Amino acid sequence: MHCMAPKRNKITSVATIILAGVLAGWFAPNYAGADQPGVAAQGDQSNAPVAAAGRASAAPTGGVASATAPTPTPEPIACDVPPYTDHGIMMAPLRPICQFLGLTLGYADDVVTLQSKQSPDRIVIFRVGGQSAQIQNGAEHKSDRFPCPSEERLGNMFVPLKFIAICFGADSAGATIIDGDRRGALTFQSVPPPPDKEAAIVSVFNYTHRAMSLHLDGPQKVILELGSGESVLLKIRPGRYNYWAESMGMQVHSGSRSFSIDHKATWIWGG
Repeated sequence: MHCMAPKRNKITSVATIILAGVLAGWFAPNYAGADQPGVAAQGDQSNAPVAAAGRASAAPTGGVASATAPTPTPEPIACDVPPYTDHGIMMAPLRPICQFLGLTLGYADDVVTLQSKQSPDRIVIFRVGGQSAQIQNGAEHKSDRFPCPSEERLGNMFVPLKFIAICFGADSAGATIIDGDRRGALTFQSVPPPPDKEAAIVSVFNYTHRAMSLHLDGPQKVILELGSGESVLLKIRPGRYNYWAESMGMQVHSGSRSFSIDHKATWIWGG
């Protein structure tokens, strides 16, 4: 019996050491967490995101920056007519927007209906030239005011780009539509102007109270969309052109006009 006592003492000592190690590992994280600002204690996980942020902000500025995904290059969205700004609002042709965002377009009796193909319960209804739109998103129905009324000119429907994009869960910056990871830039394929020594110079001013469309057809085709108060300097091939011009509340004006190299022309609308 006496010879077993040392073994029990040795086992007891080993157990004591193991227990002390377990207790030290148990309590040490809690103590360290309570003592260090910005570090969450193991027993309290509610502050874990804050702790991570605190550690990130405390990192030295000379450290390696976290990698960020590069901004994707916008894909071109072909337009028959160029977008334009009217009182600071980007106005864009409707059909290319619908093609990029996957929208169906319905048009009857001056009422436009847009519906998402991917989410059919997202619907926007508005009247051409109206000030507001009816917006449906599932069970939610509301009316919202356009920042600039839609309008139809020379067969093209123009709408406030950002307003329509946001209605369907996207956004825009300038003439670029941002839809998740996709980006599309509204691009008007214009004919490059001739060299200056071969060009007729034409200054066009829009002094009407609304945006206007101006189409020229002659030695080259030119399509202009000008917001109220905007002007543009054209360099076009000399010769005789047929033109069509239209603005909201203004009948279509049409006629013909000649432009030559040796004479700088000024074309004022609404002045």
